Amino acid sequence: LPFGGSVTCEGTGSAQIGAYSNTATVSGDPLRPDFSTCGCDPDDPTTWPASTSVDPTTGLPTGYGVALGPDGAPLGPVDDADASHYTGVGTFDLALEKTIADGQDTADLAVGDDVTYTIEVFNQGTLDASDISLIDYTPAALELNDPDWVVDSDGNTTIDLVGVTVAPGESITVDITMTILAAGDINNSAEITNSTAVDANGDPILGADGEPLVDIDSLADATNADVLSDGVLNNDEGDEDDHDVASISIAEPTPPVLAFTGVESRLLALGALTLVATGFGLVVMGPRRRKEDVIA
Repeated sequence: LPFGGSVTCEGTGSAQIGAYSNTATVSGDPLRPDFSTCGCDPDDPTTWPASTSVDPTTGLPTGYGVALGPDGAPLGPVDDADASHYTGVGTFDLALEKTIADGQDTADLAVGDDVTYTIEVFNQGTLDASDISLIDYTPAALELNDPDWVVDSDGNTTIDLVGVTVAPGESITVDITMTILAAGDINNSAEITNSTAVDANGDPILGADGEPLVDIDSLADATNADVLSDGVLNNDEGDEDDHDVASISIAEPTPPVLAFTGVESRLLALGALTLVATGFGLVVMGPRRRKEDVIA
């Protein structure tokens, strides 16, 4: 390495979670050219030879020898060291998808039936996730019918996945069952309201600010006001990927038919009526009714 020169060495490794320190050291033996033969200025290293070969006898660059001190002894090796640091935090990223449970035929659902949804939480990051809590924003057309969930003060339903840890690349599912109270188009969404990035010991991983890590692309809250694209898990189209919706459409119930007339009950909803049994059938008697108002 000539006077004033430099050389760069690179090393590559995998980042670790937590605080990390790496120290590099360098050492070398001082060399000087043979000034009696080099034709160079001892006080001007820029004139020293730029050797490109090695003397096979000495193992040193051609034209150079070990530098000697004032006492005539070789100068000792010189060395230096420098450290680098980083805090490895990894990536904390969860996503949620809500669907109709497998085997649930929505075409046959009617008012009064139960409908079951499946909520799946995906770990899209590089850190384990624990302390996961979910909320289901229950619409008025549905009523909770599932002992694993609880109703909060706002009428929504929540669950804490106690003791559950989701590893990177893995997912976990939880079902929720509701009773259908009304017909129409029913949109039912769910969201992650809490989660914690944890290390191999289950301890929370903190960021550089000393606070627990948060999801890199979504906000764990309990506000049903996010932009949603059904089934999107990567925040495309402005979607928040820890919040998803599932929809069903329930038909209006068919009015019952009165067995003794064959006429739909709504056709007989004429106000206060009196049915009198006669030998000829049932006579409808009400305000200003005539004898012709006989139902055979």
